[in-house]
Amino acid sequence: MTENINQEKQRKNFLRKMWITKESRFNCYRRQELKHNLSTITLVLLSFFVIMLNLLPYYNYLGIENLSLNHISTDFYSVLISIFIIMTTIYESSQNYMYKADKLHHCALEIGKLYSKLEKTEGIEKVQEEYELLIDRTFMNHRKIDYEKTLIYERMQNKEEPILNNFRLFFLKLKEWFFTYLPYFSIVIASIYWFIRVLNL
Repeated sequence: MTENINQEKQRKNFLRKMWITKESRFNCYRRQELKHNLSTITLVLLSFFVIMLNLLPYYNYLGIENLSLNHISTDFYSVLISIFIIMTTIYESSQNYMYKADKLHHCALEIGKLYSKLEKTEGIEKVQEEYELLIDRTFMNHRKIDYEKTLIYERMQNKEEPILNNFRLFFLKLKEWFFTYLPYFSIVIASIYWFIRVLNL
């Protein structure tokens, strides 16, 4: 009797472990995918600004009014942004955001299958072995912020401290936005500012 209780407890703990890992990897997948999209948009906008900076002198030749260009500033910012684009492209490419996102998404889906499999059976040993092999094969892990977000969602599902958990989730998303997404928005805003300065507006 005691052995059956212990086995059931072990089974429930392992189900929870798989659920947390699965959800954490889904969170990481979404974060990596968004970083990839923001990175792509940022590089596209920067490239657009460089092209526009190089085309602006031709607008002067066409006699367009109210366009006063500082050619030294135009050349300087064009070179500066071009160098920045090269450096950013090399760095962002090395991060392989979409590759990581795809691997983590696949891993989360496979864990979900194992989770469903364990729910329908009493045997835990074989599922544990498949789970460990899957984790080892993925060779990458989610971040602490993904894990923390999953724990908050779990507590919210269990209706534990709803107000406190809403605050925790808000500050965690604020932290995620500040450290993960803010740099991309800052680059775009700075580029727009420089572009306006070049136009002497």
